[in-house]
Amino acid sequence: MIVLESAVVSASLVQGIKFVAARKRPFVRYGDGEASGAYSVDDRDSHLSFPSGHTAFATSLGVSMAMTASLQDSPAAPWLWGAAAAMSVTTASLRLIGEKHYFTDALSGAAVGAACGVVFPLLHRRGSALSVGAQGPSASLSGAF
Repeated sequence: MIVLESAVVSASLVQGIKFVAARKRPFVRYGDGEASGAYSVDDRDSHLSFPSGHTAFATSLGVSMAMTASLQDSPAAPWLWGAAAAMSVTTASLRLIGEKHYFTDALSGAAVGAACGVVFPLLHRRGSALSVGAQGPSASLSGAF
C-alpha cells in the first residue's frame, strides 16, 4: 500500500504540473516526429512534456520499495536501491531517445518520483494512523520530520 500510495500521489502531482506548464514536446518543437509519421502535433498530449510522468512513476515505485526495505532493515535493500536507480535512468533515457521529453523533463520527473518515494514510507513509519470511530472512518496524520 505504501508503494501504491507513493505512485498515485506522484502521478497526481505530475499531471497537475503538466497542465500548468503546458510545455511542447521535442517532436512538436523541432518537427521530427510529424515527418516520420510516428507522432501527431494535433494530440492534446503533444503539449504536456514537463515533467516526465513515466520517469516519475518508475522512480516513485523503485524508491518507495527501496526506502521501505531500508526502513525495515531488509538485506535486499541495497539490491532494491540499485534496481530503482537502473529503472529510473533507463526509463528517462528511453523517453529522451523517443523525443517525448527534454532532459529537464526527465530530471524533474525523477525528482518528483524520488520525493514521493522517500516521503511516504517515512510518513508511514512516523505514525500515520487510520482509525474507525463512532462517527465512521477518519484519517489522522502525525509525525515529526
